[in-house]
Order: sequence, then C-alpha cells, then structure tokens
Amino acid sequence: MNWYKKSQNQYCYELSCVDLKDGMPIQEMINRSVDISWEEFNKYVSIEQLSMLFGNIYNFDKADNSGLRIQDDYHVSFHKSYYEGTSCYYLDHSSIEYIFLPCGGLYD
Repeated sequence: MNWYKKSQNQYCYELSCVDLKDGMPIQEMINRSVDISWEEFNKYVSIEQLSMLFGNIYNFDKADNSGLRIQDDYHVSFHKSYYEGTSCYYLDHSSIEYIFLPCGGLYD
C-alpha cells in the first residue's frame, strides 16, 4: 500500500462501525488494514480526539500515572487502512472500530 503521509495530528474522529447500516465499507477497511503501534497512531490522532470519545474510561494526563491508559488496554488495537478510498486510522475497542479520517475530509 502506498500511504499518503499527513502531518501530525490531522486525523479526526468521523464514525464507528455501529453508525452504519451496511458493514461492507468497514469489512473492506479491516481487510486492507495494517496493525500499527500506539506511538504511530498517536502521531496522527490527537489525545484531544481520543479524550472526546474515551475521556471517561482512560487517563490521558501525562503527568498523572493513575488509571488505565488506552495504549495499555488489551481490548484496544491500532490500525491504518483506507475507508471508502480515503486513508484512515482506526482503533478497535472491544470489536468496535472507531474511524479517524483526514480532518476536513469525507464527511465535513
């Protein structure tokens, strides 16, 4: 796959798999995906984006070492792929895919 490199933190949350009536775009995205590390995922998806979705579950404060961090949760994995032809990053949280597309992109 030829990945179009965006500058850091330019992917915004757009949708999850539960938002869709037809699962085909999600299945195609999963089939084309590549597993990535938390560090790579966080280069493109900001803590602010994640905090909006998961702030009540995870601790995103670097100065505070208490609580569970998203990167340490074994129910979470990080991926890059394409969603309907657009490069994306997504995380799988307990088998729910949360999809991040280029900010100002597909659905804006």
